[in-house]
Amino acid sequence: MKQASQETVVQAISLLKQGKSVREVEGSTGLSKSTVGRLRKSHCFGLGKPKGGRRKILSAADERYCVRQVTKNRMSSAAKVAKELEKDIGRKLSAVTVRRTLRKAGLGAIEKPKKPLLSAKNIRKRLSWCMAHKD
Repeated sequence: MKQASQETVVQAISLLKQGKSVREVEGSTGLSKSTVGRLRKSHCFGLGKPKGGRRKILSAADERYCVRQVTKNRMSSAAKVAKELEKDIGRKLSAVTVRRTLRKAGLGAIEKPKKPLLSAKNIRKRLSWCMAHKD
């Protein structure tokens, strides 16, 4: 195996520090993948791997806005919050995304407890109390 030139090594290290992947550096410099990986390991230990995955559609401010809509403005469903937020930010947004955000913030769907109606006896007691404390 032939020795890589010093300028090629320097170029590979600079590309790695710019955030290029091992395969991208391999393609542009002509060095093998294992050589570039070794250079990355020895010279670029402070750099992490490039983050993968899809970007979040909601920013932190948008997430706070969702929570505020439910807590302060008393919006009843995630679908309504999604429509309101869609108007504000101008991006397509699903109710599931909003629901996930609300769940992450500690808000979840609950069923309101059923309260029994007042009995005739309690209605009379309440009316008499109100009449006594009218003024």
